[in-house]
Amino acid sequence: MKGLEIIVAFLAKASAVQRRGAYVRMLMQHKRLTFDEIGRRAPGTALSKWLISSAVSGERPWSPRVVLALESALAVSLRAFLTPEEAAKLRAHKA
Repeated sequence: MKGLEIIVAFLAKASAVQRRGAYVRMLMQHKRLTFDEIGRRAPGTALSKWLISSAVSGERPWSPRVVLALESALAVSLRAFLTPEEAAKLRAHKA
């Protein structure tokens, strides 16, 4: 139980971008996936590992293709972690 308390304390102090990056990395580690594998599995055209890793680390906003690639590879919805601008782009991408 102590490990979970440490994780919760870390995530409580982190910014929203850091929280979502940490969440994605934890899921990747749990499923034993790399950015390269996620990029290859992306629906449609493959994405570069550099694009995905820079989006997860917070260097650039998440594009709809990055969100869809992460969601399909990790089998989880990341909609709660999107900023309003990213969510609007994702809705426009699906329309």
